[in-house]
Amino acid sequence: MGVVGTPVAIISVKDPLQVFVNNAAFLGVMLLTQWAFLRPVRRAAPHGAGAVRPRWHAVLAVAFVTTLLSTAFVATILEWPDWWKTVIGADSRFGPPVLHAMLVAWAGWFVVFFVYFRRGDFLAKAEILVRALIRGSCLELILAIPTHAFVYRRNGDDCYCARGSYTGLVFGTAVLVWAFGPGLVLLLWREKQRREPILQRLCPQCGSSLDPVVVPGSVCPQCSRASGR
Repeated sequence: MGVVGTPVAIISVKDPLQVFVNNAAFLGVMLLTQWAFLRPVRRAAPHGAGAVRPRWHAVLAVAFVTTLLSTAFVATILEWPDWWKTVIGADSRFGPPVLHAMLVAWAGWFVVFFVYFRRGDFLAKAEILVRALIRGSCLELILAIPTHAFVYRRNGDDCYCARGSYTGLVFGTAVLVWAFGPGLVLLLWREKQRREPILQRLCPQCGSSLDPVVVPGSVCPQCSRASGR
């Protein structure tokens, strides 16, 4: 989706090349944050033993995505009294104030998630957080869609990109798509952890059960080969 009209669009709308570059940059940042968030998964123990601790880049990534979702909620709510156009149009000596507010929110969410991930297993808490992001983005879209329709009837032919509901739709959809990738990876990793103890009790040659006792070098009762475990 295009980001023209949202706080992350620092471009000239009249130049199609700048629009493309800005959208590509936003997509690149989203993919980079996915990679940064999933890097700790590679450090997980092969059989699910031991806690995976977060890294600063993972916390920074999820804080950025949560900032987008928070901005989406605020933009949608401010659209009802028609205040968002004033907020997004404001400017100062150091740039748009809305970007400053997003940077402050990013720093705040970083502290929150740093504390949240400090104790416990990163993978378990990451699953909870991804589910929360999916629910939050769905709730935001449920709120933004009727708001967008209401504002369209109220303001008529005003540019859709200047509406807070449009920012809510873009950011809400972006967070929903972002959460799908890590959610799928974490689901597959958790399933791998659950299957590992079962696979350890099967013969790697013929698949027969090695219960009740599996020791390194034990012989399979079916194919008479050493299990190697």
